[in-house]
Amino acid sequence: MAESDARKKWLAENRDRLNAYHREWSKQNRDKIRGYVAATDPAKKKAWDKKKGRKYRAAHPEKVRMWARKNQAKLRAERPEVARARLRAWKLANPEKVKALDARYMARHGEAVRAKARKRVAANREKYAATSRRWRKENPEKHAMKHQRRRAAIRGASGNGITGVQWKDMKNSYLGLCAYCSESSDNLQLDHIDPLSRGGAHDLSNAAPACPRCNQSKSNTPLLVWLARRAAA
Repeated sequence: MAESDARKKWLAENRDRLNAYHREWSKQNRDKIRGYVAATDPAKKKAWDKKKGRKYRAAHPEKVRMWARKNQAKLRAERPEVARARLRAWKLANPEKVKALDARYMARHGEAVRAKARKRVAANREKYAATSRRWRKENPEKHAMKHQRRRAAIRGASGNGITGVQWKDMKNSYLGLCAYCSESSDNLQLDHIDPLSRGGAHDLSNAAPACPRCNQSKSNTPLLVWLARRAAA
């Protein structure tokens, strides 16, 4: 019998014993194996570590959470600017998770948060009033859309909403002119073509810039009725 055949026969007969030996040796020499893999194939070691990390996190979620909280607290205490930068980056990369976490927190602690905010504002009323005035002056479109968003919420209106940027772009697309009389105005107002009070949506598709005179004249009258009345007058 050739040597190779004898070796194959021996391996087949002693497979379980060899596997047990290899497992025990690997268990006792993990650092040696890790160093060898790192030296010969860094990419493989990185993938290996990731896989191992995923398995550990799945098996020990509570330990991982405790470790994360401990290290985050240490980072916030020792390097607060780095902690804030990482948190901002994470929030930008995970808006849906942030929204869900905020909703869950407010569901549990909403009343306490609101009470604390009311107390803080009451103690610093002048400061908050000045900040609010400055913000409204610097962000007129956002302020206008905040008001419109509140109106839509009170009415229970449907639609995807309108942001300050979208409102500004809409005014620019109309060249600063009223959509109804084509007169230039520095005080264009957002008009819901189908009024919110009549079931209109708070959405870009149902919005147009209007001068104060046209907006007040139209009010909550349906568009075609208002145009007919204006033509008759």
